[in-house]
Amino acid sequence: MSTPVLTPDASVLLDGAQLTPARGSTLTLDRGAVPYASASVVLPLLPADILGSLDPRSGVRCPLTFGGRAFDLGLRQRTVDHRAKTVTLTLASDEAILIKYKPLTEDATPFTLAHSIRAIVQHVLAQAVPDAVLAPGPDADVTPRWPATNLLRNPALAGNVNNWTAGGGCTISYVAQGSSGYVRAAMTGANGAVFMVDTTKYDLNASPEATYNASVKARCEVPYRAGETARLVLRFLDNNNAPINSVFGPPVQMQSGEYRTLTVSARAPANAAKVAPYISINGSTLGRVIVLDAGLLYEGDPRFPVEPFTGGDLGDDEYTYAFEGDPDDSPSVRTPVGDPGDPYAFVWDAGESGWDFLLPLVTSVGMVLWCDEARLWHLDLPEARSIPDQINVAASTASEGEDTLTADDENVWVTGIIVMFKWTRNGTSYERADVAGTPGSVRTVELNRPYVPGIAQAMLFRLVGTGRTQSVRVLARSTATPGMVAQISLPGAPDTLGQVAAVRWDLAEMLMDLETTGLIDIAPGDWLDMNGTTDWADVDPDLDWEDA
Repeated sequence: MSTPVLTPDASVLLDGAQLTPARGSTLTLDRGAVPYASASVVLPLLPADILGSLDPRSGVRCPLTFGGRAFDLGLRQRTVDHRAKTVTLTLASDEAILIKYKPLTEDATPFTLAHSIRAIVQHVLAQAVPDAVLAPGPDADVTPRWPATNLLRNPALAGNVNNWTAGGGCTISYVAQGSSGYVRAAMTGANGAVFMVDTTKYDLNASPEATYNASVKARCEVPYRAGETARLVLRFLDNNNAPINSVFGPPVQMQSGEYRTLTVSARAPANAAKVAPYISINGSTLGRVIVLDAGLLYEGDPRFPVEPFTGGDLGDDEYTYAFEGDPDDSPSVRTPVGDPGDPYAFVWDAGESGWDFLLPLVTSVGMVLWCDEARLWHLDLPEARSIPDQINVAASTASEGEDTLTADDENVWVTGIIVMFKWTRNGTSYERADVAGTPGSVRTVELNRPYVPGIAQAMLFRLVGTGRTQSVRVLARSTATPGMVAQISLPGAPDTLGQVAAVRWDLAEMLMDLETTGLIDIAPGDWLDMNGTTDWADVDPDLDWEDA
């Protein structure tokens, strides 16, 4: 009777040739690592033409096969050892590309896609890994909420046209409409202006070099007149109410019965003290009427638009509204409900890697992003990485084993998480903490980026465990994958059931190292011990749970 000899069957495809990895070659799948798949392949010194083609800067792929399983990995580094006459190739799945890719300019497009975390991921992948394919999966709305102040003192025109002023070429009056109303500007000539501020006081203060954004809805009364346009203007004044400059928004053709939105954004001059928004009407004529409603003026980044609101609006599950002072005669304040995010977290900064940009956003909704060995990207919940297959390890098949129970490894056991966000904007430093869990074994993580809520809770969910891990070396099984169930029986330790966290194959020796986590002990005769031969439905219903 003879014992079968296991022979290595791993190979890597280089320049059309299948080459066999030498001693020291390894292949790893690790769901706790980035990249998820990696390999170190040692080969005899290669011919000059093949060696010359192995340039990791040109996106070379090095397909690797092992036990009939394919691993499509990219070349990240090649090292030639002339003394040992070997070449070592460092390979990785495509997260390595995303980690290295950094844009040269700021990209605010992700903010416009915040209704879908999948859309944001697809946008970034399209820039960094153009041929990436994202597998179907769950989605989440990650739209941020942030405070805003409507500086206008009567934006809803509640019963009057107070704080609105005719600037010439027209007269204005109030028209009731429901609980509020609108401004009716009757033209006395071809051109006119309506200020959204009381020009006898000019009481809208401005901060020097701050950015201001204004909007208003406008339409003409019938009939339609071709060439009749309106535009929104921001006029900045000094402390003495003397005009400094005016910035004009784009002209908009007026439509009868249909509101058009006028907008303008401008940065205040260094000596600005006040701002006066007004509507400039052109191409009209005596007797024509322009209707204005829903005025808005706020300080902030124009890339993050604010919908018109007043302090009298009803709140909802996203925002509450209030006046700073007297109703309909003071600025209106919009306050987010709950723990809001920061819209700047959705701006992909120049020089920031795609991975660093996406990781906080993905983690904040409890998801994970990874690329498998077949170059298929996944955005999913952590539990989706579980695989309905099992590996059984016994002393007879294991050459080495280690069972560790620790209270000090924060990667396998914590009671709490603190994520400390630190960032700088316009020369001002900000710092904010996101906290989850209970005091005790607490892990602190620092992120140099704007605040995103929910990350601490998501990290805690993924890190909480028993503090126990097992690692074993067994005969190689090419189908082994992180997420599989692992049942392990080692001498001197109770039988355990857990989940494979990482697999590391020795490609030359036909052995593999398994790292397992989430371990629980199996008592002889309980249901877990019978699992595989006995269904839960077959267990005696009269047994107590702890005895089952």
